[in-house]
Amino acid sequence: MTLHFAWRNLWRHPRRTWLTASAIAFSATLLIFMITLQLGSYDMMIDSTLRVFTGQMQVQRTGYLDKPQLRTSIGRTQDNDLRVVDPTISRLHAVLKVNGQDVTVIDANSRNGVYVNGIQVRHSRLNDGDMLTFGSVRFRYRVGSGSSGGG
Repeated sequence: MTLHFAWRNLWRHPRRTWLTASAIAFSATLLIFMITLQLGSYDMMIDSTLRVFTGQMQVQRTGYLDKPQLRTSIGRTQDNDLRVVDPTISRLHAVLKVNGQDVTVIDANSRNGVYVNGIQVRHSRLNDGDMLTFGSVRFRYRVGSGSSGGG
């Protein structure tokens, strides 16, 4: 009985019924479009962020803490302290030198150069957060204890 009254009242004013139904359909379509646009932009932001920024990592040779050294060679071959297997990296690409609290990156006449924060350098003192680029490989220079916090 209630359904009968509801159906009758819907079509008592057909213009208002069609207007309401079309407004609901338009809103639903707009909602679906906006959700799709939002999810697509999230994927683009994640991809862009992962391309630009590097993850958190600390690279040390086995036994480094037993005998830390003041010079670290970076290159493609196995005789380097930090080996980066990438065709854009030279055999000996760069050297990191530690002098007290200061760390300096020195280009070892590499083919594709050394970049600090997007600027090509022959040698440069590094600051916390600097972005190092060797060939097409990027590293973020971080100063700290190496612990990730959390407990």
